[in-house]
Amino acid sequence: PIGGTPEFLSGSMVRVKGYALGNTFLASANPSDTNFVSPPTNSIVATGNQKTLFVLLKFLDSPAPPFSKEQARQFFFSGQFKKFFDEASYGKISWSGDVTDWYTLPRNAQAGDSTCSIPSIDEVYNAVKNDFSIKDYPRIVLLYNHPNCGGGWGTVGPVYNYLPNGSFFWASIGWIGLANYNGMWGNHPFEWKDLDFVLSHEIGHNL
Repeated sequence: PIGGTPEFLSGSMVRVKGYALGNTFLASANPSDTNFVSPPTNSIVATGNQKTLFVLLKFLDSPAPPFSKEQARQFFFSGQFKKFFDEASYGKISWSGDVTDWYTLPRNAQAGDSTCSIPSIDEVYNAVKNDFSIKDYPRIVLLYNHPNCGGGWGTVGPVYNYLPNGSFFWASIGWIGLANYNGMWGNHPFEWKDLDFVLSHEIGHNL
């Protein structure tokens, strides 16, 4: 908005009057142009049990998956990632949820400039919809395997996510590239791999 920031709770539904310029929406912060509709429909707190769907993804041009679904479950629910949040939260965060099988997205990972084209929520929804209802998970982590896809990023807290069927849901999303997942991160007196670091970092944003 131009002119200030409306004071609405994150996740509130609002109605805004403005101008659509291609994929950009330009709006004033004038109270007469921004109206409150409803509060957040789902309150997600950063402590307590975090129900999470870990989605394993590959592309048409991906190599073989670097680990199995069972190994992934071990990483996420009893590995260094879990131990980090146990210690950092003084035992106030726990994890539950599911790990999917490896889904193949029907395209290559590389964009036109040879960079990684990360999975969209639409693509993930279409991949998993026959096996999982992603609207049942307040935390979703996408892990995708390709040599050009490393690092990660995540939403700051939960956000509204819109689906191809016209519905939407309230959840945080983390994107984790697995290009260097097994490399050691930093010089620590304990095992701390690239996957541990990137996963903990991005979920820190999500919380």
